[in-house]
Amino acid sequence: MKSCVLNPSGLLDLLFFASIGLTAINVRLIQLTIVPLYDLAGCFLIAFALSFIIKSLIHAKWIGAFEFLVYNFFILGNVLTFILLGLNFILASHAVEYTFHHVKYEDSTQKLNQRGEGNAKRVIYAHFDKSFSKRIIIEEPYSEKRTLDSIAIRCRNGGFNYPIIVTVFIPAKRV
Repeated sequence: MKSCVLNPSGLLDLLFFASIGLTAINVRLIQLTIVPLYDLAGCFLIAFALSFIIKSLIHAKWIGAFEFLVYNFFILGNVLTFILLGLNFILASHAVEYTFHHVKYEDSTQKLNQRGEGNAKRVIYAHFDKSFSKRIIIEEPYSEKRTLDSIAIRCRNGGFNYPIIVTVFIPAKRV
C-alpha cells in the first residue's frame, strides 16, 4: 500500500496545510511590524507570477490548472511573506527608538470572562508617515473619559527597515 503523502497530490495538500500554519505566524509578525499592506500584497503578486511559471514548467495531469494556481498562490504567498517579515524580525537592530503617531480612530473591544465581567481594551488606528494606518491594541483598560490624539511607540528598526513594535505607550496628558 502506497502512502498518500508520497504522491504529488498528497504532497501539495501537505504543503497547503503547512502554509495555513504559517499564516498564523504571519499574522503575529504583521501585528508586531509596521509594514504597509501593499508591500505584503507585493509578496502575493510575486507568488501569482511564480505560480504561472511553475505551471508552465510542470505538466501535471493529476491536478487541474486553476487548482494548481490557487494552491501555489497561497503556498508561495505565505512563504514569501514569512521570509520578508521573518528576516526583518531576525535581522532587527537592538537599538530602540521612540516615535509619536497621530491616532485616526479609537474604539474599544469588550472581553468577558467566565463570570460575565467585562474588561475593555483600547483598539486604535494610528496614522504613520508612509500614509497608511495600522490597527494597534493597547493593553491599558479603556476609559471613555480620555480620548487619544497620539500614541508613543517604542520600536526597533527591522532588517528591511520595517519597524518592529516593542511596546505602545499613551503619552501623559499635558496640562
